[in-house]
Amino acid sequence: MTRRERLTLRERLTLRALSGMMKLSAGYNVPFLDEIVKVYGFKEGFKRAGALEHIVTEFETRLGERDAHIVLGYASLWNGCEFCALGHVFAGNLAHFRDTGEVLPLDEHVLRVKLREGSDQEILEYTVESLQDAPRLRGLLERQFLLKSGEPAGDHPDDELLEASISAYDWLNHCSIYGDPGVPLVALSPLQKQRTLRRLYDKARGRG
Repeated sequence: MTRRERLTLRERLTLRALSGMMKLSAGYNVPFLDEIVKVYGFKEGFKRAGALEHIVTEFETRLGERDAHIVLGYASLWNGCEFCALGHVFAGNLAHFRDTGEVLPLDEHVLRVKLREGSDQEILEYTVESLQDAPRLRGLLERQFLLKSGEPAGDHPDDELLEASISAYDWLNHCSIYGDPGVPLVALSPLQKQRTLRRLYDKARGRG
């Protein structure tokens, strides 16, 4: 599919309006909507975006809010997309903090540094170490890494789900990787709107 270099005036105005609506409803903007339209066009691009929303909902139903977002985040992480990877991990961490009053050792800010400076293997080692008390989630991420690397061993009951996460974010990251890496970290869920929760979470992390 050929990528366009410019959007029409109508497309730019429409995207501006959609970004404003998203900010009000979800609490954040997606900085690469224009790239999705440049690559896929409006109709196909937003059809894919709608399918992605359905996938997020399905993952939350099957894995729970915390694990769903972290698994989806890692599908982006292995592609090198900070915005999606850290945004979903942040959302998962907020859900965990809301439900338990505790923080996971898996810290999205530490993960950002490792994503910029470390190898995939170093990231995986940090992840495994951080999730010793969350064996189900740890196992999902280890299996996802194997699938992404093309080196799965045998069959796994969650392979279909994990492969769906990989496929979904492979197409999205083709566009989102163009996003500005300086964009502030946001939780890619409605939890981004809960300022008190985010403030308490940062304080628990020693950042507030």
